[in-house]
Amino acid sequence: MTVPGMVGVLGGGRMGAGIAHAFLLAGSRVTVVERDAESADAARERVLASIAASVQRGDLADDASATVAFATSTEIADFAGASLVIEAVPEDRALKIGALARIESIVAADAVVATNTSSISIDALATSLSRPGRFVGLHFFNPVPSSKLVEIVVGERTDHDVVASAREWVTTLRKTPVVVRDSPGSRRVDSG
Repeated sequence: MTVPGMVGVLGGGRMGAGIAHAFLLAGSRVTVVERDAESADAARERVLASIAASVQRGDLADDASATVAFATSTEIADFAGASLVIEAVPEDRALKIGALARIESIVAADAVVATNTSSISIDALATSLSRPGRFVGLHFFNPVPSSKLVEIVVGERTDHDVVASAREWVTTLRKTPVVVRDSPGSRRVDSG
């Protein structure tokens, strides 16, 4: 099983930093993009502290490979080479719609764009995207490093191969994927 070689995370708060940490430990190169230099520095410190804690727990032999594969930025254009970009901005529909449109305008047509939303409809967010088949919800739980469950939220137009890839990525992160349909409170599809 594998994870994407390059992953982008938009938003380096607690959730975004945790998501970055999980993909770094699994071997991806990760870039976290924040709105300004101060926020990017804070995100960098969150991720590096989380990696250091993983080394102390024995989850990672040393932090050298993870820190080399990690970058922060204030430029969304740095997502251009990513195979997967996860939006992890605050739970505001308009903010997320704008963020997702900016991500989609930068990444390749075959890249997967995901949201970490816990309360906004995937289908509602997908209406503003030109490639809704490449869009999926990846709902990580807090704290990401120790939480084992990840909901894969499937919209009406999400491609089956995107769901299969998301399931593989989550499993590679040593977490349990649960596929759910997009609905209030989400409805379980399967856990396999």
